[in-house]
Formats: sequence, C-alpha cells, structure tokens
Amino acid sequence: MLAALGAFYPSSGTVQQNTETAFGTLGHSTPTWTDLAGHTALGCRVAPINQMSPQGGQEQRRAEFTVYTGTHHIALQGYYPAIKEEMRFVVDGQAYNILRVEPDGSHTQTRLKTEIVRVLADE
Repeated sequence: MLAALGAFYPSSGTVQQNTETAFGTLGHSTPTWTDLAGHTALGCRVAPINQMSPQGGQEQRRAEFTVYTGTHHIALQGYYPAIKEEMRFVVDGQAYNILRVEPDGSHTQTRLKTEIVRVLADE
C-alpha cells in the first residue's frame, strides 16, 4: 500500500547518528555524524508545524547575528523503530534534529517531530 503512495512522499532522506565527538582547540565538542545502516534514501514528506508561517519557525535578532529556529514534521514511508531522539534526519542537505519519534498504531509509518537551528550573520 505504501509503495502506491509514492507521490505522497516526494522527498528522500537519511537518518544519521552521532558516532563520535571530537573536541576542538577550545574544548568545544563537535559531533561526527554517520548514516544509520538500513536508513538511507527513505521516502518522506517534510512540512512545517506552524502553518501560519511559511518557514514554520521564528527568528531572534541580535546585533551581530540572527538565530532561526523552525519545527517540522517529517512523515516517513515506513515503520522505523530504530530511530531515536538523539539522531538527526537529513533531507536535501538540510539536517533536522529529531525531537520526537511517533510511530503509528499499526506499525506501518513513522512521523518525526524535528527542528532546525540556523545562525545567520547580519550584514
């Protein structure tokens, strides 16, 4: 049935997990992300949670930069119980932090509540 709904899942994405944390010269940790085996090129649909805003998010403007945070639901074409909140989902080069994993009651689909955070330099 889900294969017949291909147009409902127009994008594809990959689940990634943090496999190692590297520490920079200032002692800040930097995660190392790798693809989760069996969780690449998954059919999906991305939609902002806040439908009132085309970006589904908010901005906080500061003197030197702007922080954008957006929340999105990502519907996956299948049931993926191995996905955890500490992972992320990447679609078209954009990484979404997974906040919550929501499998459906019949174990046929999975929905992710996610967020993106971008720091934009002001010009």
